[in-house]
Amino acid sequence: SGMQALFFDIDDTLYNQLEPYERAFEAVFGGKIRLDISDLFRRSRKHSDVSYQLLLEGKISSEEIGRASCRERV
Repeated sequence: SGMQALFFDIDDTLYNQLEPYERAFEAVFGGKIRLDISDLFRRSRKHSDVSYQLLLEGKISSEEIGRASCRERV
């Protein structure tokens, strides 16, 4: 037994992250806000990717990422 393989989905071909994002958005806002969810998701991912790179480079802490994330999305 044991692990036979390990997959990394670096381009979202195995797992579409947009679908759960859309479901979560609908669960929270319930149709009260109308906008392009795909665009919102892309922008969110862009900010996340930039923040993660800054974290890897030691230029920002995980706490700072959380605070910035909340400010940028409000």
